[in-house]
Amino acid sequence: MSIEEQDLFFNEINSKSLAEEAYFGIDFKGSKNNKKPYIDLKPIVDWIDKDSPSFKKLLEGDLILSINNHKIKTVRDFFIRKNKLNPGDKVSIKINRKKKILQTILI
Repeated sequence: MSIEEQDLFFNEINSKSLAEEAYFGIDFKGSKNNKKPYIDLKPIVDWIDKDSPSFKKLLEGDLILSINNHKIKTVRDFFIRKNKLNPGDKVSIKINRKKKILQTILI
């Protein structure tokens, strides 16, 4: 996938306004590299907003495995699933943290 195709994907999936969008407050490994697409990489948390529902629930390096029991294999899968959520939805996230499988709830 090219950077242009990745940008097109984000433009299509981000049709909701910020007020209509579920907010996780995280970013993924590879997202800061503007030369390579990261959408098909594993969803490994690289940054967490300290004012987000993910703060103190997720850590940098966590691999997201599922959201509400829907498997997440890539950053693309994460955004597709996130786009189906609404602000305030209770979200169950399964992660792999240092080879331990954990489950947490975000609201």
